[in-house]
Amino acid sequence: LLNWLILMEESDMDWKMVDKSLIVGHFGEVKPSETICGFDMDSTLTLTKGTHTFCWNGDDWKWWNKEVPKKLKEEHKEGHWIVIMSNQNGIGKGHFSQAELKKKMKAMHDDLKIPFTILAATEEDNFRKPGDGMWKYFTKHLNEDVKVNYETSFYCGDAAGRPATKSWKKDFTNTDKLFAIACKLKFLTPEQYFLKEEEKEEES
Repeated sequence: LLNWLILMEESDMDWKMVDKSLIVGHFGEVKPSETICGFDMDSTLTLTKGTHTFCWNGDDWKWWNKEVPKKLKEEHKEGHWIVIMSNQNGIGKGHFSQAELKKKMKAMHDDLKIPFTILAATEEDNFRKPGDGMWKYFTKHLNEDVKVNYETSFYCGDAAGRPATKSWKKDFTNTDKLFAIACKLKFLTPEQYFLKEEEKEEES
């Protein structure tokens, strides 16, 4: 019975490692789409339960904002593909395991109840943002023969190179924005996409 239950849980997932550094995971029945809704994960879709930035284990997460699951479900209803593209160097360095990442992704899927895909770069190589390796792999191997509509597709992330303000600490980097540029995708911050806030200009 236990083995049967494990098989039932795993049947809704497809999890593999590409070129020993890129994790590709499908949760639910994903389908090719012209519109790709790309997201960073940490500090974009999710936060930790404490003040630390990165998860300690697969249970150490909460939604970035209550609007996150609402918006993701809306995009899925429109037939768009939710794709998380995230640097996960902690796995490559042994600070966080694939098993714990998979546990977190499954918990997110159980809560959302909609399909999504994650691509996670675990090493300092061509798959790591701001390089476009993850995006190239996705468009070549995962979206079948469906051409991406670059007018409706986008990438959303918190690493936008924004300067500090009275109510906002400086972004630690601008890799998400540079990644979107490299992929020729429209870039949005979580505040813009989920909360409809105006853009905070990048410091010159």
